[in-house]
Amino acid sequence: MRKTFVFSIILLTLTLAASAGPKAQKVAISFSAPTTVAGVELKAGDYQLLLSADGSVATFYRGSSEVLKAAVHAQANGTKYSFTELDRANETLKEIHLAGTTTNLIIDGPAKSPATTVTR
Repeated sequence: MRKTFVFSIILLTLTLAASAGPKAQKVAISFSAPTTVAGVELKAGDYQLLLSADGSVATFYRGSSEVLKAAVHAQANGTKYSFTELDRANETLKEIHLAGTTTNLIIDGPAKSPATTVTR
């Protein structure tokens, strides 16, 4: 009985620890006009942005279709944003200020494809 109880506690602890890892973050954004992001022009409309768990890649979706992957990096701001803000210059997205955080996502350019290994 005691071994079963201890095993159950250990299993529960491991399950909770595994689920506590970094999570991808999802953000809804909307463009009122065509906007260039990392060299790709996106049409006006609603998009979902999925930020990778390590915060280095932002993937843009329109509906269920992946539209673009952009390399990003986070920069801390002194104050918390009340809502998500898009910082554009000349119809080009430069930064995304994430609601409820002090984080600016700086668009660095297109995301790099993972290296592929060729075997012969």
